[in-house]
Amino acid sequence: MPSRVATFGLMSWALLLVGCAHYECDIVSPAEMRQHVGSENELVLHLPPLEYRLITVEGHLVVRIFNPTSDMVQLMGERSTVVDPTGQSHPIPGQAIPPNAFMKLILPPTAHYVPAPGSQVNVGVGVGYGYGPPWRDDFAPGTWDQPRYVAVYEAATWKWEGETDVRLLLAFRTSDGKQFTQEWTFHRKKM
Repeated sequence: MPSRVATFGLMSWALLLVGCAHYECDIVSPAEMRQHVGSENELVLHLPPLEYRLITVEGHLVVRIFNPTSDMVQLMGERSTVVDPTGQSHPIPGQAIPPNAFMKLILPPTAHYVPAPGSQVNVGVGVGYGYGPPWRDDFAPGTWDQPRYVAVYEAATWKWEGETDVRLLLAFRTSDGKQFTQEWTFHRKKM
């Protein structure tokens, strides 16, 4: 019968192995771009007239779209979408990409934090628990002028779980009015 120390050691080792798993992505389409998007180095791909730089960060696919041309390129949000693993379509806001600049998409979108605007008044009765600076009932400078932060989620929040696919359909327009689309399919895989 194995000793308790040996059993504990094996269980600890097994937990470490399970905890090391993470997700990265493979490009499924366009077919000529099929390859792995890892978390170590940014993958640079040219799909004229644009350049894509992709990397997996903490389970999210980060897509930076560069405009290496001397003309403005507009992502047409009303014609662009991301299709999540359940098949639901989510909007992508339109955005201009000036010459020699880039835009960034994070799939799935993450929350970002912004200061809550203006003063806040809360009314109610109850008991609560919270954290923050100690309560002060005077109006000393600095007491009420500290910003409070709130999480702001993109309008199109969704989850990318398991080994599933996400489609990205992007429509662009150049400054001379030429329109083109670029479509991608990414497969999330456990590493």
